Amino acid sequence: MAAGLFTGEAARAAEAASGSVLNPFLALRAGARQALRARLSELLKTGSPDEGRAEPCLQPASDCTLHLPAHIGDYTDFYVGIYHATNVGKQFRPDNPLLPNYKHVPIGYHGRASSIRPSGVPVRPPRGQTKPSDASEPGFGPSQRLDYELELGVWIGPGNELGAPIDIGKASEHVGGFCLLNDWSARDIQAWEYQPLGPFLSKNLPVPSRPAGIPQAAGLM
Repeated sequence: MAAGLFTGEAARAAEAASGSVLNPFLALRAGARQALRARLSELLKTGSPDEGRAEPCLQPASDCTLHLPAHIGDYTDFYVGIYHATNVGKQFRPDNPLLPNYKHVPIGYHGRASSIRPSGVPVRPPRGQTKPSDASEPGFGPSQRLDYELELGVWIGPGNELGAPIDIGKASEHVGGFCLLNDWSARDIQAWEYQPLGPFLSKNLPVPSRPAGIPQAAGLM
């Protein structure tokens, strides 16, 4: 900001993004966010007329510490498509992998936002109940089937007032950014606990996320 590289809507968005978290930036309307992204692209372009003023503002990635970019109040975890839903269903219901409601409504659940972490945070396998198919009773202990999936995260920007739906035609205006996410799951715990209300402890371990620009982190199933 001090270098005077931004004006108008881009300057307003840069000011909103200058704090310790990006929530004020994500809350802006699409026009201001897009103006800042366009201006940053101009500044970082080889041969930019403002290259000399912009270069002192840059920092080597190796000298930076990755933080969560925003306070995450909530997130919803979705299947990315019918093939994903079918493949996951095969793990738990080989004879009936794709439930009929999938073709009519988006299938998702609310995850535990406090479990989202930036890359580099150690992941500790959760402890919980598991019940192998050949066991008569469940047992308790650390997960033996911990895995992760590389997924797409979508940051929701301005959002809506409680009870006021967002028109589908305006949905894209509320997308504040994208990122990559490693979604960790304890599959043996999940297989026992997911019916009838879905995953609980199997999805609540700390989740390291991998950045893909700004902002980064959050998740889709």
